[in-house]
Order: sequence, then C-alpha cells, then structure tokens
Amino acid sequence: MPNHLRRVALGVSIGILGLLSGACSTHKAPTFRVIDAQLASRTESASTILVTIEGENPNRDELPLYAVHYRASVDGDTMMSGVERSPQRTLPRFSTGSFTIPVIVPNERLGGPVARVSIDGSVVYQVPGTIAQVFFDNEIRRPRAPVHGEHAVNLSATVPLPG
Repeated sequence: MPNHLRRVALGVSIGILGLLSGACSTHKAPTFRVIDAQLASRTESASTILVTIEGENPNRDELPLYAVHYRASVDGDTMMSGVERSPQRTLPRFSTGSFTIPVIVPNERLGGPVARVSIDGSVVYQVPGTIAQVFFDNEIRRPRAPVHGEHAVNLSATVPLPG
C-alpha cells in the first residue's frame, strides 16, 4: 500500500475512533435515589408498596430511561429479586424526574406499623446521538446508573380490603 494511502487510512481510523469515543462519553451518568414509599393496596394475602425513585440528569440533553433492575427488601428480608420494569420516563435536561416501582409483600411478612423498604439495583438509560443509539439498539453499550436507598412505610395507613 502506498505511503499516502496508509496516512489516509490512519487518519480515517483515528477520526472514527474519535467520533465513537466522543459519542459515548460526553454525557455524565444520572443519579438516582429512593425518595418515598407508600402503602398502595392490600388484599387478604399481600400488600403492594409503591416506591418512588428520583433521578437527576446533569446533562444538556434529555435522557430516556429504558429499564430498572432491582432487588427489594422489607425489614432486611428480600421480597423480590431480579425484577425488571420500564420506568416509562424521560429525565428532563438539567433537571429531576421521578417514577414508581411496586414491591409486593405477603402480609404475614409485615410485622409492625412501620416497615423499612430497601431498593438495590440499576437504571438503564439512553444517551443521545446516532452512534450511541446504534450501540444501544444492538446491545453493544447500554449505560447503567446505580439506584440504592430505603424508606419507611406507614403500614397503618387506611387501605380498604377488596370486597
């Protein structure tokens, strides 16, 4: 290969690598925290607690949230593990947004008037850009940010039993 073609090929390769690294690393990861937990419903056998998670986006672009993977514990006992849900939410630019996830707890596992609900997991989000979108769609790169936290739930809240 002639010398000038090698230089052109090297220049193109460096340019492509620069575009790829720039498209994938110019965004800061959002941060997530548990901000609330409420008793939402109760049947004769189980209760549903809705946990609210707040995300903060430090970027100039909106960040669509794709999935949340989590393990939920109540008073130290794991209730749900390996759960995946869609937050159905986009974090606005330079702002915060929240979404809720359910935790189903058998009533016999709830002892007192207050329980501590803990969430441990991660949120998969999408960064803007054509190359980032291609990587995301082909499952080459799906960025994640951790979510951890706990919140007290008032179990004596009045939630009528069905029927």
